[in-house]
Amino acid sequence: MTAVLICAAEPRERVRLANTFRDLAARLSDDEWAIASAAGLGDADQRLRNASLVDLVCCDVSEDGALDWLQRLRAAYPEALLMLVADRHMSPALYLRPQILASSLLLKPYEESQLRQVVEEIIGCCLLRARDEDKSLVVRTEQGRVVLPYGQIYYLEAREKRVFARLLHEEYAFYDTLGRLGEALPDYFIRTHRSYVVNSRMIERIQLSDALVTLRGGFQIPLSRSCRANLKEFGK
Repeated sequence: MTAVLICAAEPRERVRLANTFRDLAARLSDDEWAIASAAGLGDADQRLRNASLVDLVCCDVSEDGALDWLQRLRAAYPEALLMLVADRHMSPALYLRPQILASSLLLKPYEESQLRQVVEEIIGCCLLRARDEDKSLVVRTEQGRVVLPYGQIYYLEAREKRVFARLLHEEYAFYDTLGRLGEALPDYFIRTHRSYVVNSRMIERIQLSDALVTLRGGFQIPLSRSCRANLKEFGK
């Protein structure tokens, strides 16, 4: 499943964007796409809390506070693709910045052909990423096939004879073992405990006295004595 969030305060634009994404996603891909629309930034925040897996965000940057919101979004979802919709009179220096790192840009007012071209290109990027095993973990859950970008995974936990991949607001359960996954995961995923593998890029601090690793988002993961050496290799 590919998760898309469209954020635009103006109703007609929001519907137009969503319909274009749905039409082109159905034409270009056989996979399932979850395309949600948000009526402004507050609504977008609520939708993100309810569904933490986000592969692509399309946002109209003309709304007040949109640029700050996009910077927070990029910090929380560093691997998400980002399509910006901007007014032609806005200075590109406002939104083409490293803290936002847009993947695509659509300038208003736009023709239907321009809209479809930009959406088709960014959907193509999503499809390429979903097929790239070096960037994503592809698992089978009760909901079906799910592509989890490595950059959105905080940690993996083995419990109840399954593995749970923890994202910011949600976790995905599937049948596998941490031992087998450890051979396939990027080298920045490290074992901190027999039941946990963490994304070292999410680490905020290590508390040796409490045997805990604190990740962004407030997650606290146990650190076993036998795994402390693993952290030293990553300079933590």
